[in-house]
Amino acid sequence: PSAYGEPSFILDSESEIALHLYKLLGYGALSQEIEALVIEGLRRLNKWEFSFEVLCQRLLPFWYAYCQGYWLNEGIGHQALSYFQMFQNPVNLEQVNAAVGFNIFLLLFSSHQEAKKEFFPCGSPASLTEFNSEALMWLIGRTSILGKNILISRIRSKPFSFINLSGVYLEAVLLAGANFGKVNLSRAELVGTNFATANFQDANLAGANLSNTNLDNANFMGADLTGANLTGVNLDSVNLTNACLFQAVLTDEGKQIALRKGAIFSSEQFQIIKNLLSQPSLLNVNNTTDKTVIWANNNMLEKGIIESIEGDLIVSEEPYDDCGDNPTVVSDR
Repeated sequence: PSAYGEPSFILDSESEIALHLYKLLGYGALSQEIEALVIEGLRRLNKWEFSFEVLCQRLLPFWYAYCQGYWLNEGIGHQALSYFQMFQNPVNLEQVNAAVGFNIFLLLFSSHQEAKKEFFPCGSPASLTEFNSEALMWLIGRTSILGKNILISRIRSKPFSFINLSGVYLEAVLLAGANFGKVNLSRAELVGTNFATANFQDANLAGANLSNTNLDNANFMGADLTGANLTGVNLDSVNLTNACLFQAVLTDEGKQIALRKGAIFSSEQFQIIKNLLSQPSLLNVNNTTDKTVIWANNNMLEKGIIESIEGDLIVSEEPYDDCGDNPTVVSDR
């Protein structure tokens, strides 16, 4: 920091930063081990000399410009290629550009997790000039030159907390087993994507297009699927406990399956249950992949906390602290 406590930087111009990043990260895809070492090394730096939040702020303009192809148009990629060729490194321009995008995306992904700041990889949907819904699809295709499905393989096992995918275009992608818990995927175009065994617990998928997706054994417990398109989707093995399917697009048969799976078709009821589950002082909630267990004492019922719920509350006759075979469940009628 400067004498006045403000951050100061060795590189200040955008083109200087871009060239530095291309030279630093353009040779190849960082391994998972190197990525972990980099993040751990940054984590151990003193707060007065490094901040993940500031790093995100510095890298985001570069990232958004990269997604628009700006640095290639400015000749930064060619300058980096000449630099690598000086050392007889056998890389071409496409490989350099792909490696930079791959490594920067992973660095931003992890840095936002560390900073606990929301990451919009495609830009903010509120900004017409900044938002690029196909940025991730473009990156997935671009990085295939580094290895088949290399980007998907790396991010699939990562928690997607603090990443905002609202309005993104991710069609026909293999994302089986990915963890999208609590992620905002509202209005996302996800047609034909493989989400088998993926976790969407408490995620926001309002208005998302999930038609013809593979949701085998996926977990949507507590997810908001208001207005989502579920045509052509097999829900037989999907966990829909307390998921909101208000105004969702699906067949009558699909609706019956969803009801049996514990889905909710009332937005008001969904909000009531959501509010109840967010009150640990009032409820001891045990979430499993099979059902949501809600324990309520007599005082809660007397105060009418859930008096407006559409379904009936079935209360266990067992003692409050007995988490055995008689859970309280919310049923639809």
